[in-house]
Amino acid sequence: MKPIDFKNLSLEELNSYFEGLGESKFRAQQLIEWMFKKRVSSFDEMSNFSKTLREQLKKDGYLSGLKLVTTQSSQDETRKFLFELEDGETVETVLMPHRSSEGGSRMTLCVSTQVGCRMGCKFCLTASQGLVRHLKCSEILNQISESQALVESGILKETPFEDLEKITNLVMMGMGEPLDNFDNVLRALGYITWDRAFEISAKRVTVSTSGLVTKIEELGQKSNVNLAISLNASTNPTRSEIMPINKPYPIEKLIEVTKKFYTENKRRKIMFEYVLLKDVNDTDQDAHQLAKQLRGTAFKVNLIPFNEHPKLPYKQPSQDRIEKFQDILKKNKVFSFVRWSKGRDISAACGQLRSP
Repeated sequence: MKPIDFKNLSLEELNSYFEGLGESKFRAQQLIEWMFKKRVSSFDEMSNFSKTLREQLKKDGYLSGLKLVTTQSSQDETRKFLFELEDGETVETVLMPHRSSEGGSRMTLCVSTQVGCRMGCKFCLTASQGLVRHLKCSEILNQISESQALVESGILKETPFEDLEKITNLVMMGMGEPLDNFDNVLRALGYITWDRAFEISAKRVTVSTSGLVTKIEELGQKSNVNLAISLNASTNPTRSEIMPINKPYPIEKLIEVTKKFYTENKRRKIMFEYVLLKDVNDTDQDAHQLAKQLRGTAFKVNLIPFNEHPKLPYKQPSQDRIEKFQDILKKNKVFSFVRWSKGRDISAACGQLRSP
């Protein structure tokens, strides 16, 4: 029988496993705490399990992990980690410490959900890799565990953020389309937000999507996390050109299902991500059309100046053009913010992640 990676099992599956051993169901919750809250690397560290039970766990399975290959440091103190998976494939994960002018602080982790991506967005470096495979639930969660361990080991020592001790926010905006790997992502979200596991509030967790309409609806039914939608154009012809996903799921359908997602739980934040590409989607006409589509909603628009890369053909608009685009949105009462991506100097910014 193939060894079990216990980090891949749901609570229900772990309950069944322990019942099969003649153990009580509460053993499953204990194991989850050891794996994700205490982040032990060995069954021998599980002191509230008998030696017999620990030996059985060793016989039946293992606790997976990731191998840290490289760490890159940005001028803004962002850290990018390259992790190797069990089969030799690699993914990138980004740690972004932040302190506001008001004195508040947070530490956001951007995790990957696939090796590569099949969505084909033309402005995204990950998409140029194509889809290699989905990440397992354990591989998504291990990015959090390994990154938290790196924080505790002092990776931010002698920086303005050395007092930050815990990952507080999580975004699924790394490599891959999260909703294309729906089952593993949903299972991971359950552990990320559960107080017996990673204990990150659903209010501080955001899932990004290029616009898989049917899966947005399902996510709204099964999770309370926030949603970020990569819109990136105000018309269907332009969006279809730079984002092939628009052909089966055009802008009208996308906005309609997003409104439903919000209506079902108004505590969730909805953000439309709009990557500004020079001479592609940054005109006054684009801004007015976008305002028309989102006027009267509670949605926020994150304007992201394109992060240039030699392998991609697009350019970043001028500062004046960015400000004019935002001004049009504001005059039409659409909440918008310009989000300058962190880690641009180490290719850790939005759309720049990929396997070597």
